[in-house]
Amino acid sequence: MVLASCGGGGGGSGHATDPPIVAQGDTEARAQVGGEGGTLVLAGGSAIVVPQSALSGMAELAVSTTAGLPADAPVGPNGLAPLGDVLTTTPHGQSFAATVEIRFAMPAGVGSERLTLFTQSGDGSSAWQPVPGVSFDQTTRVATVTTTHFSHWAWFELPSDVPAAIPSTAMLDTAAGWAYWTRWRQTDHRYEIRRARLTPGATWQVIYEEPTPDAWLRIVARGPGTLFFLREGTGKLARIGVDGTGLVADWGDVSGLEAGSIIDGFTTATHLYVTYRGDGGALRFALATGVGQRVSFTLGGKCALSADETKVGCGSREVDLTSAAAIYPKYMAAAMPSGWVLTDGTHWYFTEMFVARRVYKVAYGSSDAQELTTESVEAATAAIHGTTLFLGEESGRIVAIDTVTGAVKSTFTTAPDSVPNALLAVDDDYVYYGVNGGSMQRRRLADFGP
Repeated sequence: MVLASCGGGGGGSGHATDPPIVAQGDTEARAQVGGEGGTLVLAGGSAIVVPQSALSGMAELAVSTTAGLPADAPVGPNGLAPLGDVLTTTPHGQSFAATVEIRFAMPAGVGSERLTLFTQSGDGSSAWQPVPGVSFDQTTRVATVTTTHFSHWAWFELPSDVPAAIPSTAMLDTAAGWAYWTRWRQTDHRYEIRRARLTPGATWQVIYEEPTPDAWLRIVARGPGTLFFLREGTGKLARIGVDGTGLVADWGDVSGLEAGSIIDGFTTATHLYVTYRGDGGALRFALATGVGQRVSFTLGGKCALSADETKVGCGSREVDLTSAAAIYPKYMAAAMPSGWVLTDGTHWYFTEMFVARRVYKVAYGSSDAQELTTESVEAATAAIHGTTLFLGEESGRIVAIDTVTGAVKSTFTTAPDSVPNALLAVDDDYVYYGVNGGSMQRRRLADFGP
């Protein structure tokens, strides 16, 4: 069970003693609340708890429940209807100097393992989003979370195989069954790196906390048992074990690059490569020492590494890592590729983004790129498994294409405004994709055909 709040949610009860009750009711409680704080309580246990000094002046606050989605709320995630009442805290967008506690009763007869609690951003008009970090009282069946904004709150029952705590921006290691992502903490303005298993009901753990407030982190690459990430303002890459051990805070020097210019990173058995915008270059770091150098060939763009680690496909070119020789597919003279390149061990796969938006394949060592399919696709991301290429479109559609024949095996539309472009990965059992609200879901691989 995960709880969500878009305006700075996360964490359980932070108030040892509740301020006095200033209003109570069956389905609505409303009161003027000032710097002294106050508690507004509904029948069944739902409430808002405003601590002392959270408000600098008087404000009319309200908490209410309604059956079904309010008129100003969008359709639920994946088109789902809420279970039980929807909790509304108003005014939408109200901000506080200290975190306010939201308590929301769980719908009767439904176990917490089946539910995810969603909310919206401060103005109540945007997509539903889940928030990790919830305290749940099994006796009272009331969930508690802290936030600094008011909006709608609702329980949704997602498919039982959804690891809902993982965001769509995560870096997935499907072989090992882990997800890694960064998150900013509202409480102390610090970034952290989290990880969670790719399993139902996954719980996350923090493996790194940035000591400098508001200094963002970016995961650049993952190697065997290791994450490499950039720390804002340091000009350095850091290295840490995937379990949070063995931190080297100043591992590799990237001070010559603007932080926003880094595009991608990948590792071989001996080196970390970092590609960047500008001259389309790359930096290569020895894994053993962290010593880096600019390589003599340019890569640029997202990259895919061959299984034997001797070749890499990046952007518009294939590069032999042993000789630095580059091969340029012919079609690239007229168009640039989109942000992904994949390989199945013998071919590279990519799409051009300006003309017909076709998907292409080219054999290793060849400059003759061939159209894989004549269907126009707006694939922002992709994944490959065996002889199936999965394309995630901004429309919310996932397309499965046979890499041998070019035939479309199947399509699946996740939901209106969902975002499989934010994440797409595959293992032997599931296809993982981002959905409306920024969370991750997965669908069985068998659903896309043989």
